[in-house]
Amino acid sequence: ETLSQDLVQTFKDLKALDGQKDTGDNDKKNAAAERAILLLGILSHFVGDLANPHHTSKDYDGWEIGQGGLHSYFETDIVDSLGLDLEATVLDEAERHQPMADRFAKHPHNYLEQAWELALDSHEQLPLLISLDKQYSLVEKSGSGDHGKKLKAKRKDPIDARNYFRNLIILRLAAGADALSRIWLDAWQQGGKPDLNFYHAYHYDVKPDLIPLRYLPSAAKL
Repeated sequence: ETLSQDLVQTFKDLKALDGQKDTGDNDKKNAAAERAILLLGILSHFVGDLANPHHTSKDYDGWEIGQGGLHSYFETDIVDSLGLDLEATVLDEAERHQPMADRFAKHPHNYLEQAWELALDSHEQLPLLISLDKQYSLVEKSGSGDHGKKLKAKRKDPIDARNYFRNLIILRLAAGADALSRIWLDAWQQGGKPDLNFYHAYHYDVKPDLIPLRYLPSAAKL
């Protein structure tokens, strides 16, 4: 919500500078464009996170059900083991089926509600993820070792289990990609559709200042 609103405002700032040619205004336009790129990138991270079923659960790594370590196994190990055609397959799935279209249509321009829709869509797939792990990859449940140290579950090599998870991974990545593209496009449209063709640079701010949440009640009201 906060990031999306900031992106809309940044696009509005860029729109207000459309057609300006002098050096001072060009500096402002470049700064606004760099701000937009920064916000687009940060949004991609958090929207992508919401596409992972584990990011919607208190038991975000499977420890409460003896499947500790499932989060990274599913999100990283299995994904890294898949073929180089993964990106093209995800793009095709997102474009052809537009998995978040109906859910987002219920909340036009409401980025917080859209985020909840993506989270709910992901959470509905958590039982399937747990079941796939139990059936096809889990070798030994997680537990506790000496001095209460957590011991991750033992699993098959990702190469041996990846085909069982592949469809779910494609569907979750497609949902995240579709959601992100809709938020990006809507923010650009709400910002007045500024022309971005002017911007050419190779510097990107990768250490942004803290962006505080604004959709939560203030501390004084809690």
